[in-house]
Amino acid sequence: MDLTDVINRFRGPLVGLIASWGAAPIDATEIAQDSFADAYLNRKACRGDWEDPETFGRSLRGVARNNYRNWRRSRMRRERRIVSADPSILEK
Repeated sequence: MDLTDVINRFRGPLVGLIASWGAAPIDATEIAQDSFADAYLNRKACRGDWEDPETFGRSLRGVARNNYRNWRRSRMRRERRIVSADPSILEK
């Protein structure tokens, strides 16, 4: 399987899976793209025959799960840094 085959086979299901975890569709698409790249570049580390779509699909899901978790942690850190202030305080 080459990268085009992998993307064509798993794009829709992977984006849907990531969106079901709570990512917005645009974010889910970006996380999926990163996951395709990471999984394909590290395909030799896949347990089993990475040429088997079922085996590679499981590996891709694991990579996507890790990428989603990293994305979520990053987003939560940014949200904690944002401080709401009363506009009247800012006018002083």
